[in-house]
Amino acid sequence: MWKARVKTAHLHRFRQRLSNVRFCRAADGSILNEATRLKRRWLNGMVRRIPGMTEKESFAGKDLRQATLDGRFYKMCDFRGADLRGASLRGTHFVGCDLRDADFRWADLTDAEFGYVMTHDPNYGLTDVTGANWQGACLERVTVVRVIGWPEG
Repeated sequence: MWKARVKTAHLHRFRQRLSNVRFCRAADGSILNEATRLKRRWLNGMVRRIPGMTEKESFAGKDLRQATLDGRFYKMCDFRGADLRGASLRGTHFVGCDLRDADFRWADLTDAEFGYVMTHDPNYGLTDVTGANWQGACLERVTVVRVIGWPEG
């Protein structure tokens, strides 16, 4: 009887941990954000981690066609040359990311934000979109603040 209770308790904790794990698959079947657990949000009154935030990861050259990355928060991530054709990026935040030569053709970037990270150096932590392909991308209500290489007009 006692062993059955312990086994049930372990199973319950395992299920609880699984419910806090987020997986995000790319078009090529690879897992994008490895299993990111939601951690305690507050530490000394300050936000410790934003749920769904990916920080300092490299997606350079990855095939992310048709991926659904809605509402994600990417901070200081590398997307150089990433193929994001037809991806759904609604409400996604790119802060201090390197998006040079990324392919956003026909991607949905509605309500997306491209910004910067406040650092000691004003030229460090800026999002760079130099050479990105925006053909046919949906850029409705996109917010752009201190971004390098944003197309004019």
